[in-house]
Amino acid sequence: MGAFLRPNAHTFIILLKACAKLNDIEKGIELHKKIAAMDMLETDPFVGSSLVEMYSKCGCISNAHKVFYKIIVRDVIAWTTLIKGYVDAKNSDSALQCFDQMQSEGILPDSLTMVSILKACGIRRDVKKGQKLHAQIVHQYSPELIVYFGTALVDMYSKCGHFSQAWCALKEVKNRDAAVWNPLLQGYLDYAYDGQTLECLRQMQSERISPNAVTFMCCLKACIGMKTIDKGQKVHIELEKLGLLEQNVYMGSVLVDMYGKFSLLAEAQHVFNKIECQNIVSWTTLIRGYAEHGYAKEALSCFEKMQVTGIDPNPFTFISALLACGTEGFIEKGLEIHAEICRRDLHQNVYIGSSLIDLYTKFGLLIKAREVFDRLLNQDVVSWNALIAGYVEHDHADKALACYEQMQAKKIAPNEVTYVCALKAYAVQGAVHMGIELHADIERQGFATRTLFLGSVLINMYANLFLLSKAQDVFDKLSSQDLVTWNSLILGYAEKGYGEKALECYEEMRLKSFTPDSSTFVCTLKACASIAAVEKSQHILAEIERHGMLGKDIALANILIHTLCKCDLLYLAQQVFDRLPFRNVVTWTALVAGHIEHGCSKQALQLFQQMQLEGVTPNALTYAVILKACGDVGALIEGQELHNDIQSQGLLEGDLVIGRILIDMYAGSGSPFLANQVFDALQIRDVFSWTALLTALSEHGHDREVLNCFQQMKLEGVFPDALTVIPCLRACGNLGALDMGEELHGEIERRGLLVYDCAVGNTLVDMYAKSGNLSSAQVVFDKLPNHDVVSWTALIAGYAQFGDVDNSCITFNKMMQNGVRPDSITFLVLLSACGRSGLVSKTQMYYEAMSKEYGIVPSLEHQACIVNCFGQAGHTSMILGMLEQIPTDATVWWHTVLCACRMSGNVDFGHLAFACAVQ
Repeated sequence: MGAFLRPNAHTFIILLKACAKLNDIEKGIELHKKIAAMDMLETDPFVGSSLVEMYSKCGCISNAHKVFYKIIVRDVIAWTTLIKGYVDAKNSDSALQCFDQMQSEGILPDSLTMVSILKACGIRRDVKKGQKLHAQIVHQYSPELIVYFGTALVDMYSKCGHFSQAWCALKEVKNRDAAVWNPLLQGYLDYAYDGQTLECLRQMQSERISPNAVTFMCCLKACIGMKTIDKGQKVHIELEKLGLLEQNVYMGSVLVDMYGKFSLLAEAQHVFNKIECQNIVSWTTLIRGYAEHGYAKEALSCFEKMQVTGIDPNPFTFISALLACGTEGFIEKGLEIHAEICRRDLHQNVYIGSSLIDLYTKFGLLIKAREVFDRLLNQDVVSWNALIAGYVEHDHADKALACYEQMQAKKIAPNEVTYVCALKAYAVQGAVHMGIELHADIERQGFATRTLFLGSVLINMYANLFLLSKAQDVFDKLSSQDLVTWNSLILGYAEKGYGEKALECYEEMRLKSFTPDSSTFVCTLKACASIAAVEKSQHILAEIERHGMLGKDIALANILIHTLCKCDLLYLAQQVFDRLPFRNVVTWTALVAGHIEHGCSKQALQLFQQMQLEGVTPNALTYAVILKACGDVGALIEGQELHNDIQSQGLLEGDLVIGRILIDMYAGSGSPFLANQVFDALQIRDVFSWTALLTALSEHGHDREVLNCFQQMKLEGVFPDALTVIPCLRACGNLGALDMGEELHGEIERRGLLVYDCAVGNTLVDMYAKSGNLSSAQVVFDKLPNHDVVSWTALIAGYAQFGDVDNSCITFNKMMQNGVRPDSITFLVLLSACGRSGLVSKTQMYYEAMSKEYGIVPSLEHQACIVNCFGQAGHTSMILGMLEQIPTDATVWWHTVLCACRMSGNVDFGHLAFACAVQ
């Protein structure tokens, strides 16, 4: 300032304005000290006002307030300067209080004061106060001067959402320009009236008013909100024509953001490249665009290039980079960025912390996620949600709910995301009462009707808890339903075995004019598969084709093939498969499994070979289904080759399903030794793996091996459960090993399995019956808490096996008296017993009752029993009449008749049977 020149008030005013413009608070404080030392604050109101302005513009509104009250003469300029400072700081309450105090002290506001107060009303959305000011302006100023307030009035009414009054204020301005229109556009944008924002642009252009950069930025944001890229591209063309893009970095950033939002990342990059001065905002926008759409390499490449150009990342840049790391598995890069964040001392930033938690939970690094969380100084609802969501995602429902309780104990109010995570956790735990209590809490907080997404999560929770009536109730109470809530309801019914109800919901949804998306079709196809709805699945296929979705969504194609296979429409499944432009391992597995399920195991093996030729690597499920095919056709060599592949990929370790199927395949191929070898290689030899071995051996008739393995299991100290004893009891029955069976019976009694497991009781009855100990079979039967058709049939079969047809029939009659409906196996036992005993009339009576009274269609086995019975009795006319009714080739039946004639000695009819059998 010079040693000999003493600065005057004018000098300080100029210097203070310079500090305000440069945001140099330190220099401003230094000037303040000099002004105070010269007692200039008390003597010159202009200096005081300039000091208030400097502090306000530098963001030190509290200092501005202190200076203001030291000014002896506070005129309208001083008051207006402080009010404007509060408005710029978005502190509308203090601005309005100052305005009231100013008037109470007799200071009349000027036009600048009124403009600032109108802005305060807009910030506060206090339309009543704004309307009073508007009336005061009309009363105080002449019509020529009122025009001066036009922009401020439009801004105030727009911010308050009173657009009709904003339009009126706009029309009062005669020479309207973009500056008057822009507050209206911004207001529409703030209230999500995106269409009206674009309509304003159209009207501006019709009035030949040139839009400026602010106008175009509002319109671009509206295009993003409306998800209309066509209009956004038209705005882009206008920007190019006017040359507003290259030199306006913020305009360029909004345009990059728009293209990024629409996944047009090449266009986003092109716009970015044209920006002359790329700053942190434009770089971060581009990085986020790449990251949000899964282009992690491109996002991280931009992140590195930005730093090479000398631009340091800000918290939002780090957040976008961390998002990219979680997209494609760049955990090493994520750790590197985390270290950089710590070096910059940003690790306690709650938004960065939440992003780090999200990154680590995606990779299952829950301990690291918890460490990041614990280091945050401010653990807000977002960071809690990130941690809770991570625990839920990795099936740690208990830890998720513990966090939820800790969060509530710290008085942090949950939001919709918190509730969504907690509901999912309760569903996983099967915590019915807690889930219902949380639902009640959500309703008390007013969240239940606020968002449809939360409604869909509630529907999912109740469906997972098998409370479908409550799920339906939640759906019915929603203020409106969208496609997501319909999909949730349909899926709930479909996955819990109510396929018909799910399809009813689908039809109701269509009647209400909702257009299904791929998720709807996935849910509906699951329902079709669950009930084998042949016609409906074909109808859904036609719908998918009409919507052009077949080749666009691989997940939809996979469930479609699975459903068509379930409905025995293999030819259609193959057609769909052949038309797909892309097929993954799930697609192949669905088709292979469908063929196996319908007895086409040879074709399944051919498909598997074709899949490998096309370079598709099988997964664990593929191996599981194809091993079953090997077992079905006895393809032991192919099975062993698959076994080697499975071992080389390490899929057998800890995978009981594949181990169980390998055991089953070897047992079915007559190689119990190899089945035991697979079992010995299993890492987990618990009761479940032992049961898998015993069941496989039992199902393929290796009864002695079953009992040997059972003894070995006991020697290893593994206690059997209900599922373990069932194959052992079957083996005892088949071998007549009554001593072992009685030993097992004692174990069953000691463990209380007879009371709690019906299947164990039924198998025990069957074991005693097959072993000829019918009295014990009857005793066990009488002790069973419930008698179903299986237990009754086991007892009937026991009597029948030892020729006691009378007791078989008596037991059958008792079963009928107890209201238990017989099944096809019950009738097969009775027909076989009566036929062997030559009871023609009874055999015929049961055969006719089976279809007429119980609606059971006779199988080949039932027909063989009746034909054999008639043949042994020599009832040739009955046989001929019977054969006329059987729709299949009669040749096989003549072989049955021939055997019956041989047993009965009916030579004449035997000659006829022989002639018919060999023709």
